[in-house]
Amino acid sequence: LIFLSILVSLLALELFLRIIDFNQYKSKGYPFKYFIKDEKLGFDINKNGKKFDFIFIDAIKKDYINYLKLAENKLSKNGVIVADNAIIFKDKMQELDKARSLATTLSKTPSQLKAHNIKVNQDGVHRTLLDLLAYPKTTIDTLLPVWPELAAMPTSIKTALEADALYAGYIERQARDIAAFKRDEGLRLPEHLDYAKIGGISNEVRDKLVTARPATLGQAARMEGVTPGALSAVLAYLKRSA
Repeated sequence: LIFLSILVSLLALELFLRIIDFNQYKSKGYPFKYFIKDEKLGFDINKNGKKFDFIFIDAIKKDYINYLKLAENKLSKNGVIVADNAIIFKDKMQELDKARSLATTLSKTPSQLKAHNIKVNQDGVHRTLLDLLAYPKTTIDTLLPVWPELAAMPTSIKTALEADALYAGYIERQARDIAAFKRDEGLRLPEHLDYAKIGGISNEVRDKLVTARPATLGQAARMEGVTPGALSAVLAYLKRSA
C-alpha cells in the first residue's frame, strides 16, 4: 500500500510538472524555490546561482548520473531530487541488486589474477570483482578473461556496477563524515575562529560561516549550503589546533 501511494504520488507529480503553466505556477507563490527544465522556458541551471529545494530530472536514462552530479551541487540543505520513471524500473533495480551481490562474491587471489595479466599487489589478499573495478582503466569487459560468465550481463548493469565501484570510496568517506558529525555536533566553535586558514572549503561556504559565526558544529551544519565536506574540514582543523 505504501509503495502504491508513493508511485501514485510520483506519477501525479510528473503530470503536474508537465502540464502546469510556468506563469501560473510562479503566481501561486509556492514557498519553495524550484527548477523545471523546459525547452520553451530556455532556463539553464548552469547559469543560475540559486540553490533549489526541489529538482525534477527527466532525461535519457544513461545520462541520469551526469544530471545527478549537477543537481547535487544546486540542491539546498534538506532538498529533494526526483528522477522521472525511477520506480518503473523496479525489475532492473532487482537485477542490479543481484549483480551487486555477485560483484562482492566473485573473487580471485593475486596469483590467479596474475595468470590473466592483471597486476595487483602479491599480498595473498583476495580481490572481489567490485574491488578490481575500482582500479584505473578496469571494466567488466577487461575482466571477462577472469570471469567469462559476466559476458551475459546487460550493458546497463555493467555500467551501474562500474559506477558503484568508482564512487564506493566517496560514499564510504561521506558515511564516515556523517558519523563523525553526529559524534561532534555539540562541539563549540571558537568565537574568533579564522575560517580563512581552513582548507577544503569553498569561498561561498567560508563567507557564510564568517558572516553567521555559528556557535557549534551542529549550527554550522544546519546552514544552507554548508556541505558535510566543509564540516569535516572545520572539524579536522579544530582537532589539529587543539
